[in-house]
Amino acid sequence: VLLVLLKVQKNVLAELEKQLEIKNGETTKDLKFSIECLRCVGACGLAPVVVIDGKVYSRVSPDDITDILNEYKIGRASCRERV
Repeated sequence: VLLVLLKVQKNVLAELEKQLEIKNGETTKDLKFSIECLRCVGACGLAPVVVIDGKVYSRVSPDDITDILNEYKIGRASCRERV
């Protein structure tokens, strides 16, 4: 899973780093999440943007991070349970 941040606000990046316990350019120990700050993913009008596995989350605030990460974690758990 790759988390990409476009024109990210420092407080959004700080919240991601806090919750994932990694810094920009690092990957979690379980290899599920990485943080990479990029200049452009073609969505400047939607910034700040977080992209997870190709899904774009626009106008992200620090308050959104928990819900975004939980959505991914719950979604993946559900898929594994059905298999």
